[in-house]
Amino acid sequence: MPITKAITYGEWFGYLHRDGRISVPLKGNYWKGPFHLPGMQLVCWKIIAEILQS
Repeated sequence: MPITKAITYGEWFGYLHRDGRISVPLKGNYWKGPFHLPGMQLVCWKIIAEILQS
């Protein structure tokens, strides 16, 4: 099975051929940031709200 996870930083490659080979060595694109950042921002807001309430 081909390696689809970068050895250096552990980030997954986003673009693979059907057989699992890496098709593009990019790990991010215009879709990754807008998808992941708002979710993490929501998690951070919830953590901060819990801290402020305690």
